[in-house]
Amino acid sequence: MRRSGEYDAFGPWTDVVRTCEELPRLYGQAGIDPAEYRLVLKVPRDIERRNATPDMNLYDFLLAVEHDGLTVLQRQEALGGDTYTRVRIPSQQITALSDSVNLLDGQLEIHTYGGSTTIGYNATDPLPMQRLVRLLRRMYLPAAAHPPGRAGSLAPVDLGGRDLNLVGACQKVLRSAPQMRLVTAAQQQRTVPVGGWARRIVHRLRPSVLHALIVLADEREIALLHRRDRTGRGKADAHSVACTFLPRHRITDVHLQPHEKYRHIEVITVITGGSAISFPVRAGETAEALLGLCAGDC
Repeated sequence: MRRSGEYDAFGPWTDVVRTCEELPRLYGQAGIDPAEYRLVLKVPRDIERRNATPDMNLYDFLLAVEHDGLTVLQRQEALGGDTYTRVRIPSQQITALSDSVNLLDGQLEIHTYGGSTTIGYNATDPLPMQRLVRLLRRMYLPAAAHPPGRAGSLAPVDLGGRDLNLVGACQKVLRSAPQMRLVTAAQQQRTVPVGGWARRIVHRLRPSVLHALIVLADEREIALLHRRDRTGRGKADAHSVACTFLPRHRITDVHLQPHEKYRHIEVITVITGGSAISFPVRAGETAEALLGLCAGDC
């Protein structure tokens, strides 16, 4: 079998690219010199190693972080061979970031004034993507008015044994952003459907829950620790962890309304420029705390 350096090095993990020789073949003529960028990552295709061949283009994304933005090259299948699209995201256009992992399924959503860009990745090693998120946050956040203090304490938080991974993710955020403080935390709760007795019987046979939520904030940013899917049945989403970052100076409006399917749950919609992000939250104290936090920046 004919071999290539790209094929020999291929694996499920996201790799840091440090030299032009390490660039995937598809993106070799894209004008990306890793030495001129703060970080360059190559994200592999979602295929098993045994199904890869030396003739294939094996990387779906090339991500290049500049001093004031991110360039995203994405592989596209086309007649006659693969090609790629190119999108540049200036840091001042980023309105929110959401990074989530469900077992090995990683997903980074970059929200902007013009829409959003989604990057799927294998979470075998999530550290490179977490490094990317930290760099993007440093670029779009304004300078802090006060020096960071010691990391906030999570001693009062009790989400129950099933949500220890959310608490662990929260501790990581506090270590990387020690100026953040706990705003509110809500345990998982069983949902109560809107409707008549027939729907309530079906729901009793197949109950669903509103997953736990932790809200952190400082003067510049709001961080939400949650599951990828905020509501769900069974244990399908029990292993997922998501962190959504909202830069406070980009929030232009916020709305709160009752959930259309469930009682005692409200949906908060945060408007950041031209994009909107909605979260179902427990009605009452949790909803009011998050509403007040976001409304203070409108």
